[in-house]
Amino acid sequence: MSEATDQNALALLHHHHHHPPPTQPHPFGSPSSAGAIVRDYRKGNWTLHETLVLITAKRLDDERRTGVSSSPAGGGGALRSAEQRWKWVENYCWRNGCLRSQNQCNDKWDNLLRDYKKVRGYESRVSAAAGASGELPSYWTMERHERKERNLPTNLAFEVFEALTDVLTRRAARRANATTVPSRPPPPLPSPHG
Repeated sequence: MSEATDQNALALLHHHHHHPPPTQPHPFGSPSSAGAIVRDYRKGNWTLHETLVLITAKRLDDERRTGVSSSPAGGGGALRSAEQRWKWVENYCWRNGCLRSQNQCNDKWDNLLRDYKKVRGYESRVSAAAGASGELPSYWTMERHERKERNLPTNLAFEVFEALTDVLTRRAARRANATTVPSRPPPPLPSPHG
C-alpha cells in the first residue's frame, strides 16, 4: 500500500469514529430513492439524546399521521405502510443527530415500550401499596441491583419515562377522541318543507 493510501485509510477511520454528519439530504425521503447515498449507521448502546430524539420522532409521526388522516385531501397518510412510517422516523432521527436505521429505531421503540410498561406497572403497585403498608420502594429510588432483583429494567431514565408517558397519553387521547366522534348521531337533515 502506498503512503497516500495509508493516510486516506487513517483519515477515513478517524472521521468514522467521530460519527459523520447526515449524508442523505432529503428530509422525509422515500424508502427507495435512486441515487441516495448509503448511510453509515451508528451501532452500540443508545445515548440519552438518541433515545429522546427517537421518542420525539414517534410523537411527531403520530401527530403527522393523525393530522393527515383527518383531512380528506391529506394524501392518505394513515394508509402508509409501517416500513414507510419507520423510514420517516429514521429520517427525522438522522436530521437530529441520531444516526440509526429504521430497524434499529423500531427495535429500540419496542424495547422502550416494554421497559416503560414494566416500570409503569410497578409504580402503580407502589402507589397502591402506599395506602396499605408502603413497603415497596419507588423504582426511582432503587439501586440498579434492587431493580434487577425485582425483574425491572435497570436503567430506564426518568426523563425517558416522562417523554414516553407524554407520547402514550397523547396517543390514548387521540384514540379516545377518534372513537367518540363517530359514535355521535349525525346532524338532522334539513326538512324538505323548509
